[in-house]
Amino acid sequence: MMTPQITRVVNQVTENAICLHAFAGRAPRAKMCVHNYECATCPFDQMLDDIAPVVSIAKDGPVRTAKAA
Repeated sequence: MMTPQITRVVNQVTENAICLHAFAGRAPRAKMCVHNYECATCPFDQMLDDIAPVVSIAKDGPVRTAKAA
């Protein structure tokens, strides 16, 4: 179940077609999603992953995700 705050953020992102990377701060705020949020097929998403791998915060500290070769 989503909280009202999460619902508001999801609506803001999807209604305005804001790129998820822009929302997360990895891309310019004005970056729009042109791939219907299918990041796996988006060249911009792939480029960002190639130059700056995503860092996840795990219980034991930051963990870099390895990109499959």
